[in-house]
Amino acid sequence: MQILFLVRRKEKKKLSVSSEVGDLPSKKVPSTVSKGKKKILTKPKRKRKDPTVDDWMPDLDHLSMNAVSKDDHSNILRLHGLPSGVKPEHISKFFHGLSPSLIFVLPSLPSVIKDWDAKQDFDTNNGMAVKRHSSDFRVFVKFQSAPVANAAMERMGEPMGFDKDSNVCSKSEITGAAIALSSVPKHVANFLQKHMAIHARKG
Repeated sequence: MQILFLVRRKEKKKLSVSSEVGDLPSKKVPSTVSKGKKKILTKPKRKRKDPTVDDWMPDLDHLSMNAVSKDDHSNILRLHGLPSGVKPEHISKFFHGLSPSLIFVLPSLPSVIKDWDAKQDFDTNNGMAVKRHSSDFRVFVKFQSAPVANAAMERMGEPMGFDKDSNVCSKSEITGAAIALSSVPKHVANFLQKHMAIHARKG
């Protein structure tokens, strides 16, 4: 009986409070409140700049290869913005776990090919800390299949190591340079391998 009495008393108190509140203008419930529990809003974490990496990358937005459908991607990627001190072993290490089967370059043509080469601004105030190869240094990497090459594309913007000296980078703390990647269409990949490729290293 005592328990029943207490329950009724609480219900009576609840009713009296609700009747008083009912006369007040209603307030909109904030979207952050759900089922009586407040949701804690957290700001998206900012990606911290790694002081050991030069995160400058060339502009690839204008490349005609960007318009190629994923079904026409070959098993070859092109590398852009490579640091001047890069070697084949640095490239192989960059793609560790994806087993690149071949690294090759094209014969040098000392001029920019529109819709094919990246835009690189070598002005001293563009934020570049590591000296890069010009866009006419055309390096490609071949993988076992197109799906593997597509997986390798996910490493866009990651840092690649290089042989360091004062001519390449004057900052002692920097050990890597972010690079850009682009897919190569199947018909272009076939032509390059048959007629233009100079092998740098297998595997």
